[in-house]
Parts: sequence; structure tokens; C-alpha cells
Amino acid sequence: MVRAYPLELVPGLMHAAWDASGRRLATVWPTRRPDRWHVSIAGDEVVATVEPLPEDRVRAVLDRWGFTAATPWRRWPVRPQAANPFLAQDRMAG
Repeated sequence: MVRAYPLELVPGLMHAAWDASGRRLATVWPTRRPDRWHVSIAGDEVVATVEPLPEDRVRAVLDRWGFTAATPWRRWPVRPQAANPFLAQDRMAG
């Protein structure tokens, strides 16, 4: 059984962790509102929230997308984002 690492959100920091396959990376980005977050998973497919989520819904969305962190969540400071960065990348690629 794979150990699941808990997500503890810290305002102003980006959070990232890999799943057990090593092929899916979840990221949680801060927004300009300290109580809202952008969530995405990159891998074979990319899924991302369009609207920022309140902190208490982030874990539920990751669960719904079938993501379990098999590595500790890494965190580092980033500038809060107005839109989900993964959606912005998709628009630039299109």
C-alpha cells in the first residue's frame, strides 16, 4: 500500500506532489484571495479548476480526480495567480 501524504495549505505558497505512478503531478496555486486556490493535475491528461476553490474543497477535488500524493507536498513562494496557470498554458498552446 502506498503512503498518502496529507496536504496542508499555506497561503502564498505553491504546493506540488506526485502520485504513486510518478506520472501525475498535482499543483495547488495561491490566488489573490488567501482563502482560495487553483488546483490542477498534469500527466497523460491535464485537469484544472476554472474557478478558484475554497480551502475546504481542494482535497475533495483531488479525491474526485483520483489523486493521492505518494510524495511529500513540496511548497515554495510564488506570486498569487488571478487565473489557474495550467489553463493559461493551455490557451497559449492553442
